[in-house]
Amino acid sequence: KRTLEYALNRFPEFFLRPYFDGINPHLADHRVNPAFLFKAIPGLLLTLLLLRGFWQQCRRAPGLNELYLALYALILIAWQSGLPRYLLPVAPLLYYYLLNGGRGLSSPRVRHLAGLALFIFTLATALEVQNTARTSPLLPHWQAYYRASQWAGANLPGTAVIACRK
Repeated sequence: KRTLEYALNRFPEFFLRPYFDGINPHLADHRVNPAFLFKAIPGLLLTLLLLRGFWQQCRRAPGLNELYLALYALILIAWQSGLPRYLLPVAPLLYYYLLNGGRGLSSPRVRHLAGLALFIFTLATALEVQNTARTSPLLPHWQAYYRASQWAGANLPGTAVIACRK
């Protein structure tokens, strides 16, 4: 189940976030969201390219990167939740395998255009995330966290030690 979640839901969010961010697999009444198909198809294509690139690298010269990614993937699959942010530690490897997976699929011109499109989508994603982080108000739990920290700074001695989960 977690494997399909990453393949069809989280990869599109990770690689193409602004375009698929609000499309959830299920509706509020737990039925399948028909619009999810528009997210699942690019997710399946991304997954196939990633697996193809990973497999090609494993056939050529498997190394520590492949072992690391395989073990990391097993941990992600076993983890209690699947979120796009869990892919950040392996992002460079994912991009490498994604680009590697596109080699040999069609003409060099098509591959270069696909690589350029991926670069543009990635840049647009990074700019959208940066703009959202800069302009959107903090979530309520983060607002409370910062208010508590300001209160502690104003009301506790400088030697006080505060422990929290953040």
